[in-house]
Amino acid sequence: MNWHIRQWTFVMTGVAVCVQALGNPHQRLAQGQKLARPATAAQAVKVYEELIADETVPQRYRITGCWLLAHTYANVLRDPDNARRAIQRGMAFDLSQGIPADVDRLHVFPARILVTERKYDEAIKTAKDAIQKGLRCDTGKLVAEQFIAESLAAQGKHADAAAVLEKALAEFPEAAANDIMQTRCALSVACRRAGRDEGAVSAGLAALAQEISSPAILNRFRRECLPLLKKEANGELAVATVKRLREILPSTVDSPEYAELMQTTIVTILLDRKLYDEAIMESKLLFDVCSADALTEAVSTLAATLKKADGNMGRANAVLEYAGTGAAGADGIAGTNDDLPPPLADIQRAPHPERDAAFQEALSKTEPGWRGSLAKAMLYRYWEKPERAIAELHSAFADCPMQAEPIQTIVDATVRVLTQISGNPAIGQQFADFQRFGPNGLDRKPGTNDDLTNPVLAYLPK
Repeated sequence: MNWHIRQWTFVMTGVAVCVQALGNPHQRLAQGQKLARPATAAQAVKVYEELIADETVPQRYRITGCWLLAHTYANVLRDPDNARRAIQRGMAFDLSQGIPADVDRLHVFPARILVTERKYDEAIKTAKDAIQKGLRCDTGKLVAEQFIAESLAAQGKHADAAAVLEKALAEFPEAAANDIMQTRCALSVACRRAGRDEGAVSAGLAALAQEISSPAILNRFRRECLPLLKKEANGELAVATVKRLREILPSTVDSPEYAELMQTTIVTILLDRKLYDEAIMESKLLFDVCSADALTEAVSTLAATLKKADGNMGRANAVLEYAGTGAAGADGIAGTNDDLPPPLADIQRAPHPERDAAFQEALSKTEPGWRGSLAKAMLYRYWEKPERAIAELHSAFADCPMQAEPIQTIVDATVRVLTQISGNPAIGQQFADFQRFGPNGLDRKPGTNDDLTNPVLAYLPK
């Protein structure tokens, strides 16, 4: 297993900050990064080779180029000999001029090359020797420990690998954020293979909390940890995981698709554990906050959850009917005999102070202006405070620029929240029409039958 296939894409963070003014070296390194894939690796090699040979480029970037070249040879092209030559070329520069993390990687990377050759004992010795000779920063030390753990895991020593990674995370807290995140992912895998389900889930959650809004990390968690939470013996672990995901979720709502996937993950865990009361509550929240594109699936999930919980189709059918017609019923006219009551109005969330604190913290970090108002609106929606969401969306619409994307995003969100609060899709449509045509309606004439009012005003704080 290669835990480091993406590692090189993040070392460039430091480079970008340092060379932004120079432009050219960074652009060339970035071009190499994009090309360092099996189909275009030969082109990446050419980019790195030209940069390393270019004496007009400061040494620090040429050193970085050497380690990236070694990475491309070892991990993409599976050419250990040329990888070693790239390391040797990097060592020939004045290493005091290099970026400390990249200099450390030059010293440590021979261990990674040995891993690709399945020389695991040699890889462990090489990594340990690099540590003993003195690495310059926590990042290099953490990476060395990763290579040791990877070698142990490759030999089937998963418990030992997990112990190495746990110790490294505790000892090197100042390592680069991506390296910490990757170590946590590796720790989750090692614990899972060692039969330590709680350790696997805990490390996976720590990676999720750190790498906010990364679909790859969340999908990995779903793939590797959700099966563990289905085990009969892991009921308490599943409940604790749901609690933690609820606390992480507020920091993800700037990415609606990601937040929806995390909310779906919560629902999945609860359904797997047959915790139907909580699953209903979370499925209802998913229905209330999801995008229009995901609405059909959210309704289906909520109805299926009710069917499982109740053993009949009563509440499930009520939800399906309400979702189809709204509170006004089939005739679309409020106040008539076919009006429908909200089918799940009696559902109340149990107190969760940590979740509330997470929402408060996320609200405190929103930026001023329309973007901040839009972010607050999404937070209030997930916090099940739609009336406050409406007020923030009203402010966001007033302040956003005259550009199609932000206007459409705000209008779409407002339509969804208005429909949720009123229970009437026609109210949401009225708002959409009002935004499109204004108070005079389609005919653009005041005092005619198609005049419109802004339904949002009725729901703003008095």
